[in-house]
Amino acid sequence: MLLFRILSLSLSLSLSEKKNNVEYFEVDHVFNCTYSRLNYLPFHSSLKIIPLKHEMTEMCLVDVPDIIRPLGLTVMCGPFFSVMPFPSVEHIGHYVHSFSHVRYTPHYEWYDTDKSSYQDAYARYDHDKRHSAWEAMRKDASRYIPCLSECRYLKSLWEVKTVLPRSETDDSRPILCRFHYGLKGFHCIMGGKIDNVYDAVSAINNELGI
Repeated sequence: MLLFRILSLSLSLSLSEKKNNVEYFEVDHVFNCTYSRLNYLPFHSSLKIIPLKHEMTEMCLVDVPDIIRPLGLTVMCGPFFSVMPFPSVEHIGHYVHSFSHVRYTPHYEWYDTDKSSYQDAYARYDHDKRHSAWEAMRKDASRYIPCLSECRYLKSLWEVKTVLPRSETDDSRPILCRFHYGLKGFHCIMGGKIDNVYDAVSAINNELGI
């Protein structure tokens, strides 16, 4: 059995009520599925770092012209852009659109290669000095769809995007499965696209029989 010590973040209690408590769980398997923080546990457990590439990324939320409000637009080929409905955010009675650009959405990158290069992605995110690339996105996209020059910028969503280093050239998102990583019962799983969940279930079933 694997003894796993974690800080309790119980959904039934507020973080402030539980922040000083530690709970112990005895389990057969622990799955580390923490995406951009995948190396946090290995780093703090004297395990080998998994090579990963991280990017600080910006997704702009914009109010688009009426003529394209019902539409989602994505240019698939080359260093181009995507303008998609974003129904979870409304502005003056209608939903906004997200606006991303292959060239300008990633602001900078860093790599986990070994313990000396490891940086906690959450800490990097919290201390990042953000400067929007919206104007560069708007100007480039409006060369192809002129009405995009009329988009009104509202705000940006920022996130750390994490991929395997081998995905740099083709934007692929192969699933990463490291079973029994450093000790029996500790498994590291990462998939960069939502449909990877099916591959993950199959891989876990084939490898662990669960």
